[in-house]
Amino acid sequence: MKDTIKQFKTIFKLIKIAYKINKKYFFVILTTLILNSVLPLISAYSFSRLLEIAAGITSTSIEGTVIIIIVFYLSAQFLMGACGEIFHNVAYFGYPALISKYFTIEAIKKASELDLEFYENPEYSSLKMNALDSYEWRPTETLMHTLTTLQVLFSAVLAGISIIFVLPFQSILIIISIIPGILIDFKFRKGEWNIWSSNTNIRKKYGALLWMNTSQNYFKEIKLLNLSTFFRNEMNNLITTIYSKEKTNQFKRSFYIILTSLLPIFVLGYVVWELIRNTQSGIISITILSFYIMTLVRFKSDFSQTLMEMNNSVITAKYVGVIFEYLEIKPKIITNSNAIKNIKNPPSIEFRNVTFQYPGTSIDILKNFNLKIESGQKIALVGENGAGKTTLIKLLLRFYDVTSGEVLVNGINIKDIDLSEWRKMCGVLMQDFILFEYPTITENIGFGNRDKYINQINETTFVNDVKKDGVPDEVLAASIKACSHDFIMKNTKGYNEIFGREYEGVDFSGGETQRIALARTFYKDAGLIIMDEPTSAVDAKAESEIFESIKEHLQDKTVIFVSHRFSTFKIADRIVVLQDGQIIEDGKHEDLIVNDGLYSTMFNLQAKGYK
Repeated sequence: MKDTIKQFKTIFKLIKIAYKINKKYFFVILTTLILNSVLPLISAYSFSRLLEIAAGITSTSIEGTVIIIIVFYLSAQFLMGACGEIFHNVAYFGYPALISKYFTIEAIKKASELDLEFYENPEYSSLKMNALDSYEWRPTETLMHTLTTLQVLFSAVLAGISIIFVLPFQSILIIISIIPGILIDFKFRKGEWNIWSSNTNIRKKYGALLWMNTSQNYFKEIKLLNLSTFFRNEMNNLITTIYSKEKTNQFKRSFYIILTSLLPIFVLGYVVWELIRNTQSGIISITILSFYIMTLVRFKSDFSQTLMEMNNSVITAKYVGVIFEYLEIKPKIITNSNAIKNIKNPPSIEFRNVTFQYPGTSIDILKNFNLKIESGQKIALVGENGAGKTTLIKLLLRFYDVTSGEVLVNGINIKDIDLSEWRKMCGVLMQDFILFEYPTITENIGFGNRDKYINQINETTFVNDVKKDGVPDEVLAASIKACSHDFIMKNTKGYNEIFGREYEGVDFSGGETQRIALARTFYKDAGLIIMDEPTSAVDAKAESEIFESIKEHLQDKTVIFVSHRFSTFKIADRIVVLQDGQIIEDGKHEDLIVNDGLYSTMFNLQAKGYK
């Protein structure tokens, strides 16, 4: 019962959204609902009167009442068709587009608001899968069922009012005969939900297999390892598993629905037989008989469809409820109302007694960790995989808050700094960086500082060079610093090429893509620069050029490097070596080499590989 009440609350919430999105559509729906409920009764009564006249039971002048009745009948037929068409257009074309747009925008907005934890913590994976699996169409489906329910409900109520006082026993008998079929339908519809909700992991696997079978990212490996047949069979088996469960449920539902539909048919037959006997006995007229039969048939049909559509609304509302649950998640990482917005550049950074566990775990990734980075200092973080380097970056960017301790920026707790302003101060090149497909190369670099880019675009003088036409000078300068200018200019449209061959643009090698991402970091011109494996995909010559550029152009920045390539660390003021979430060495390259510690060991092992 609680679940059903919850589903109705979801439906009412969806109706409120529909009203808010387009009030004109909403009132058109209500108007056509009322008219579509009244007009069939007018049509049925008019037709009954015409039958009575045609049978010669009533003598009426053809020039008089008959013409009026025909006009009423034809008008009702025309208006029923017109209202049905209007209702269909608004309910099935107008509203769905608006509802889909609303939930798509809200889902994207929520995705941007949520914390990184939502994407990394397995506890949220089922909710994310279920909500994002159907947010584009499930609300529309539920709204359509709800509007149809209201339409046939209005019609059933009016039909019921017109007969229930004169045929109370028969009307109640028809209602009772319909209920078993509705209960059967509800049971099996609920089974559909149980199959869907219990198949979350299967649907995750389906999505992964679909991506692997169709994505360029996996194409080469699948071909080289001859895995096409394997993954295709995996997909086939998965679909068969899902389908077999749904097929069994649907076949059982159809069988019992057909079986229970016989009951209201027999009841309706009995009522019609009784009405005909009353007509033969002279108790009711042919007009009333015809009207009652048509109204009873409509009442039975509309009442049955009302309960059926209500079933559909309640069941599909469960899916929409999951979407609402997703949209109502509140981020944990928020900005305080009195947060500081003006931050001195370049900032100093301090981790003070920091302990951190990822949510849902009990392992200390960092424990009583202390590190201070002076303003304008350049440090390198070194350590084996799992030492805590990337976790430090996540805490510094406030993707997570510390479990205990403090992260300080210019001596101020990072929680007291406006989050948006702080991230504007951070130029970050992550190890898992991306370029955005379909925007141009210029736009990809300009995304480093969108506001600045828009202003510069408006002020840029267009030149007669398709490769640099409309490209701000600062974008060109950032690209030159990142050593990406030369290979960009080799393309037909240069900086104005779209990134992504799928969009009839261009693709680049891994090293070239990384250099464009580095150009984006340079373009941001932030006070704090964080580079996680900034040259992992480039060749040795390009790496040397890039780090010379970094050394030259980032003199007035606070810089943090994370890398496994020790040749890059010679430009660092300090090298901090991490192990199991603790600092075990801290100093310059020359000093750490002679200490015979972890840094020296790792450096010599890497250097040995080049001998």
